[in-house]
Amino acid sequence: MHPGSGPEARVYLPDTNVLVNDPDSLFKLGRGNVVVIPYPVVRELDHLKDALNGTGAAARRVVHLLDDYQSGREPSRLVEGIPLPESGLLIFDDNVLSEIDAWDGFDHRSNDDRIILLARKWKRLRPGAHVSVVTRDVAMRVKARPLGVLAEDYRDDKRISSLDQLYSGAATIEIPEACASLLTDLHRETRVEASRVLEAAAPCTLLPNQCCTIRTAETGKVAHAIYKAGSPPHFRVVRKPESERGITPVNAEQAFAHALLSDPEISLVTLAGSAGSGKTLMALLAAYQQLREGYSRLIIYRPNIEIGQSLGFLPGTLDEKFAPWTRPVIDNLELILRGLTRGGGIISLEEAGRAGGRNRKEEPARAVADLQELVAREIIEIAPISYLRGRSIHDAFIVADEAQNMNHHEVKTLLTRSGQGTKVVFTGDPDQVDVPDSSAVTNGLIQLVERFKGQEEFGHLTMTTTVRSRLAALAASLL
Repeated sequence: MHPGSGPEARVYLPDTNVLVNDPDSLFKLGRGNVVVIPYPVVRELDHLKDALNGTGAAARRVVHLLDDYQSGREPSRLVEGIPLPESGLLIFDDNVLSEIDAWDGFDHRSNDDRIILLARKWKRLRPGAHVSVVTRDVAMRVKARPLGVLAEDYRDDKRISSLDQLYSGAATIEIPEACASLLTDLHRETRVEASRVLEAAAPCTLLPNQCCTIRTAETGKVAHAIYKAGSPPHFRVVRKPESERGITPVNAEQAFAHALLSDPEISLVTLAGSAGSGKTLMALLAAYQQLREGYSRLIIYRPNIEIGQSLGFLPGTLDEKFAPWTRPVIDNLELILRGLTRGGGIISLEEAGRAGGRNRKEEPARAVADLQELVAREIIEIAPISYLRGRSIHDAFIVADEAQNMNHHEVKTLLTRSGQGTKVVFTGDPDQVDVPDSSAVTNGLIQLVERFKGQEEFGHLTMTTTVRSRLAALAASLL
């Protein structure tokens, strides 16, 4: 029996956004099933393949995969089907449309309508098969179902169904009051064997680099520590950095984040959470503090995604074109350089560790000058994610900001560019996805967290407390 011919058979028509987001979806959907490539999808891939970004690279990969399967085969064979691994079948639809399958209002200029029409044709040709359009386009799914066409989201990269299921990176461990001396030992010795704590607590499973709040059940004495799955496993204390100058963590979440970011044993960190929780600020602060001592430069990547109406063509050089997207990073870096505290003063790279303040009126101008100097010397670089391909980055601290607007391919590209001595940090708010064909649970940041959790080189924390201002906290919770 051929794949797709039995009563339990499945015939999938993948949309362009599915193939581009995950080129391997061709094989994943084809495990024992028929995968039909609609002609409109090939046409869209052709339009996308010349783009000089991650989408263009993914489109080119898909086109090359399809070309490899077509090579050396007769046209009739392409329509009948080409074997895929794991008993699958790949079919290139002949794009022959029939009025029988059309509906009132069908628009032949719409690729979505043409793909839905092809699905209706395949339902007619294989009445016993499960024929389905697979697309990330929610509107297309809504349009297809009333027309009698099954339409579903691509689920292979959907590791969770809601953000409530996302690995938080944090845990609370309660111990009896009689074991309160463990907290004293942890603070005094900075580390304590995990077995001593876990034997006194309720059974729990911890992952490497999980941020743990250890507290006594009755009096509520607390110690903050990171679980290290070494030999032997142990808890390493986390203390809020003590400083009279400069920006420092203001709560336990930020202290945990700063500890993960400053840990030389962790080469990949993800920080997710609501707006104003300090994700980007902590990442840039930790990176700045480790310049020269641990890393030779700081590189910040951001996706150039617009919110609202497009600004259209922007004149000027690449730096000038990208300037609107660098402003949030510049604001945070200037805040770090200014050291906005009551006892403040600017802390420049050359002045780190030196005491003394300046006139408050001079601080903003000096911070801007210091930052411009660091950028001019290429110690700090801010660039769009689109220009990453081809680089090999060593001894750098990389921050990928707004990572919820990156797809799986862009995240993978960035990680595979990191070389020896490089640390990579992804920050983002899953509730603020601004790209089409992505969602709070399918974007690149969430996929990264769910795929890497449990690795000893990886640390994650979901930050929930907004500290930017009371207004920002209200907006994050009420709107």
